[in-house]
Parts: sequence; C-alpha cells; structure tokens
Amino acid sequence: RGGWEEKLYNVITTLKTVVEDLSGVQTCLREEREKNEVLDEEKSKSAVIIQCQVRKYLAKKRKKQLQIEKEILESEENYVHSLNHLFSSLLNPLRLSPYSSSTSTRSPSPPSSAAATPHMLLTPQQITTIFGLPYLQNMLTSHITFSGLLNRCFQAKLCFGNLFLDSCEFLREYVPYVTNFDAAISTLTTAIRDESFRKYMNRVFKGEYLQSYLILPIQRIPRYVMFLEQLIK
Repeated sequence: RGGWEEKLYNVITTLKTVVEDLSGVQTCLREEREKNEVLDEEKSKSAVIIQCQVRKYLAKKRKKQLQIEKEILESEENYVHSLNHLFSSLLNPLRLSPYSSSTSTRSPSPPSSAAATPHMLLTPQQITTIFGLPYLQNMLTSHITFSGLLNRCFQAKLCFGNLFLDSCEFLREYVPYVTNFDAAISTLTTAIRDESFRKYMNRVFKGEYLQSYLILPIQRIPRYVMFLEQLIK
C-alpha cells in the first residue's frame, strides 16, 4: 500500500502542477484577450474619430466649393448686367443718333427726347473702335448663354470645371477685343474732349467712367483664372 499511495500522491501533485500551469496559461490568455479587446475598442474609437474628421473636412471643403461657385455665378451675372447697361444706355442710343446713321439710306430714328443723345455724336468708325465691335456684342451674347448654363449647373450641383472646358471656345472673342483696346481708349480720349458728350456720359453712368465698363472684358479672363485656382484648392 505504501508504494501505491506514494504513486497516487505523485500523480495528484503532478495534476495540481498541470492545473496551476493551465490556470496560468488561461490567465495569460484572458489578459491578452482583454488587452486585444481594449486595443480593438481604441482602434474602433480612433476609426470613428478619423471618419468624423474626414467628414468634417469634406463638408467644409464642399461648403467652400459652393461658396466659390456662388461667387462665380454672381460675378458672371454682374458682368452680363454691366455689359447690358453699356449697350442699352449708351451704345444703342449712339447707333440710332443722326450722325451715326448719316451714312445709311434710311431716315434716322429720332431720339426719344432732346437729352436722349449727346449733341456731339460719334461717327460709326468711332463707335466701332471705342466699343470693340463686333467682338463686344458677340461676347455679350455668349456670356448671356454662359450665365444661364452656370446657373443651371449651380442649381443641379454639377461641376463648374466641365462647363468651362465645354464653353471656353467663345473666350477667343477676347483676343481681338484686347488687341483693339489701346485704340479704343485713344479714340475715347479724343471724343470725350467735347463737353456735351462728356456731360451725356455723366448722365448715363451717373458719375462712373465709360473706361471702367470698357475694361471689364480685359479683367474677365484673369478673374476666371483666380476663381478656378480657388476651386482646385
């Protein structure tokens, strides 16, 4: 019996050692699992934070993009309005004036009032040179269409860049207008020396200068470049 009990005791001791070892392994595994769970939770929180930051960044970027697109649209509408004012308030009345129509076989249309046209009328050649015709007329027509397309894109939240790529052909009209600009200002400087013509323009533009309207197309292309560079950012 003594030998059997000793063997049994040894087996029990060995089993206890194994159980203790297993318990230690289980503890290590549990701690590792808990550590991994903490890491996973931290990773999950980090992922959520990153996603929130990305969404905020994209929302801020989209808001800025919409703001720039709105500025482009408003700028285009103001540009068209200014050119329309130039044509309706000054250019068209000058075209209908007796002096400008004197080369025509038709009887000139009388002005609507005595103050409708200046006493010193411009010749057809002066009108053509000062206003960069027919290029300015073509540009106005194109920009009226372009303004409508911009408004449609803005309402539909479509990309402005594609519209500029599709519509940039009409910008070629600016080349001859820019080439003619020095001659336009020189001719205007000569014509404006007449006091009656100068007073007439003051009535039409209410203290503004005709040059400030004629230079608008010169400033237009650089303004487009500025807007598009802002969109790219």
